[in-house]
Amino acid sequence: MDWRKEQEGPYDRQQGLGRTTVLLVENKEVTACLLAFVLQKNGYRVIHSNNGAHAKSVMSAINPPDAVLLDRALPDTTGLELPACMRTQEHWHRIPVAMLTTNADTLDPRQAVGLGGNDSILKPVSPTRLATRLNRLLTGMRAFLLTIPQ
Repeated sequence: MDWRKEQEGPYDRQQGLGRTTVLLVENKEVTACLLAFVLQKNGYRVIHSNNGAHAKSVMSAINPPDAVLLDRALPDTTGLELPACMRTQEHWHRIPVAMLTTNADTLDPRQAVGLGGNDSILKPVSPTRLATRLNRLLTGMRAFLLTIPQ
């Protein structure tokens, strides 16, 4: 299965067209499959990219997703360049970004914010924790956007 393409979730066949979309940027196929499975089981629509260059091309080709899960250690970039790139694009600058890290490159949430992210999530992550953190990220960003004066 080619995980670089949009993955249909269990609700796509029903009337779930308005579902929350997540751009998953993860280079390890097994990790990407597991994360995508968990996200889809929680009702999210997943678009996967396996490296920084592909993620940048996706950013210029699609409408912004509701959130981005970004592996900090990608083969062609550190994963820290992508949030900076997103923040310069008109329709992407307010998209919440959670950086996925491992024990080796632990990044606390304050550091993530300083690098253009909104949160950091330590891998491996349990399905419940992933869903909870993503829901909190999305809820927090929506609340933040509602408080911005127009």
